[in-house]
Amino acid sequence: MSPLRVIFLSLSRMPPVVLLITIIGLSTFVTWMVTDRVNRAEEQMEAAQNTRSEYVVMSVNGIPASTEIDKSMIVQRRASESDIWSDAIKNKSQAVGRVTENAIPAHSQIRECDLQ
Repeated sequence: MSPLRVIFLSLSRMPPVVLLITIIGLSTFVTWMVTDRVNRAEEQMEAAQNTRSEYVVMSVNGIPASTEIDKSMIVQRRASESDIWSDAIKNKSQAVGRVTENAIPAHSQIRECDLQ
C-alpha cells in the first residue's frame, strides 16, 4: 500500500470534530507564519529606509516673514530621507540672500515655498 493512500484512509476514519480541529490548527499556524514573515520584511525595509540620510538646510532660530536670510540664521544638518520635504533646500548657498515669504519656526527645514 502506498504511503499516500494510508494517510487518506486514516483521515477518512478520523472523527469529524478531530478533523475540524486539525484543519483550524493548521490554518492558524500557516497564517501566523506568513504574518510573521511579512512583518519581518516590513521592518527590514523601514530600517533600510531610515538609515539613508541627506543634508538639509534648517533654521537656527525662528525667522520672521519678509526677512533676508544670512549665513548665521541657517545651518546644514543630516536628516533621514523620510523626514525631508520634497521641496526642502539642500544647500546653504540656495538659501542665503533670499527673502522669506512665510515665518519659519526654529529648527525647521527651509523649503522653497517659504522663500520668494
